[in-house]
Amino acid sequence: MEAPGRDALSVSARVRRAWVPALIGWILGTGAQTLQPALWSGVVYAVLAGVAGCLAALALRWRVRPRVAVWGWLPIAAALAFALTGWRALNLMQQRLPDTWDGAEVEAVWQVTGLPRHGPDGAVFEARLLQARALDGAPLSLAGTVRIGFWRGARGADGEVTRVRPGEVWRSHLRLRVPRGLANPYGFDAEAWLWREGVVATARVLEGARRPPPGRVADDAWTYPVERARAAVRDAIMARVEPRAGAAAAGLVAALVTGDQAAIPDADWQAIRATGVAHLVAISGLHVTMFAWLAVAVVGGG
Repeated sequence: MEAPGRDALSVSARVRRAWVPALIGWILGTGAQTLQPALWSGVVYAVLAGVAGCLAALALRWRVRPRVAVWGWLPIAAALAFALTGWRALNLMQQRLPDTWDGAEVEAVWQVTGLPRHGPDGAVFEARLLQARALDGAPLSLAGTVRIGFWRGARGADGEVTRVRPGEVWRSHLRLRVPRGLANPYGFDAEAWLWREGVVATARVLEGARRPPPGRVADDAWTYPVERARAAVRDAIMARVEPRAGAAAAGLVAALVTGDQAAIPDADWQAIRATGVAHLVAISGLHVTMFAWLAVAVVGGG
């Protein structure tokens, strides 16, 4: 450690120059944690994060050569990112459906939290379990997101598919599964995708003579206002565009405006990927909406 002098950096200068090394370290630390074959305990991650935080505080106070002061942030950021990523993974793992409940049938009350993907045979959506118990009365508590498939039973008395909306609360029997996917090489890794989405269990709505029919018990639209608004806009687009331009065009417009890509046919997705505009379709919903608001403001102001 040196006395303050020409080779020493002020605290503000060190912070400004540390951004690039810190970002590089954060990326390296996050990537390193994803390569862990097994997670550590939460105590280990907490200790590692605490050590990294203490080193960061000391780095702001020490007077060392500029190059050391700047690039010393790389291992500090890497250690902090490693600890936080590991802690989040451990937390999600602890929230997942226990293996003993895999395949169990439960009586559940659940609330729709995400934008439902409707199809000719039903819908798939994210939800949270408000209440759940096994048929023998054993209670189950899951704090994370459950991905529910509402298939054949999604039809009402008129034969039309019953549409669920974000904020609605339903009661039904569910078949719970631990999130998993096929292990085909070079194929889509469904289990990793569910993990990234924070899904702790998958479920299917059950029906039959021995089970009460699924029923809507409440509608709390203001619980998830953004998802409710997206669903309303998506449904309005499909209702107006599909009769005139077809389902494929309506699905593409809905994807661009609301981000719901479920209505785009597989053949169109292959064309979108082949032409290199998949990124445009995936993220442009927000941009299209933003410019639409801007156009409305300009026209309305004029």
